Amino acid sequence: QENAVSVCVPVFNSEPYLAACLESVLNQTILKTEKIQLILVNDGSNGTDSNGLNCRQIFKSFLKQKKSFSYENNLNCIYLEHGKNKGLLEARRTAVTNADSLYTFILDSDDLLVPECLEKLFNEARTFQADIVHGKADFFYSGAEREKVLSEKEKALTKRISLVNENCLFNSETEKSIFNDWLFLQNHNGFLW
Repeated sequence: QENAVSVCVPVFNSEPYLAACLESVLNQTILKTEKIQLILVNDGSNGTDSNGLNCRQIFKSFLKQKKSFSYENNLNCIYLEHGKNKGLLEARRTAVTNADSLYTFILDSDDLLVPECLEKLFNEARTFQADIVHGKADFFYSGAEREKVLSEKEKALTKRISLVNENCLFNSETEKSIFNDWLFLQNHNGFLW
């Protein structure tokens, strides 16, 4: 049976979050019926988690954990490593190049998937014969970290909007206001051209 989805996980100094990220892949409901592939790319990371484990050690621990999982045979895991940091784009490119599945999913190593995520996206793609399916992301932080992150995001967004306002021609102040409100209210980082 062919892999339904390749989950590509680039890692660079995000080891404190990596075990939870990998566990969220292991908990995907799609594994009951489909094979998925997990490709982890260590992009020259030298970080450790709270137990002092590096990326390779966290991955090995994950493989041991996977053996106790009932759908273990439906999750194929690959570990790749860059000798030095090449950046997020190259880490993603390495993962995607090694992917062997119908669909590819990029998962940042500090993110988590809800258990039904891949199943829902895959079923929608299959139903509509879609080339691309896009899901929703929610942000979560704890306590003071949340306030700091949100404050930094607001500052960065304000700077982006300022740059756009300086470099775009609006027909009226109303158009400018609609554009600014859309970015703030929707929590978008901007446009992809």
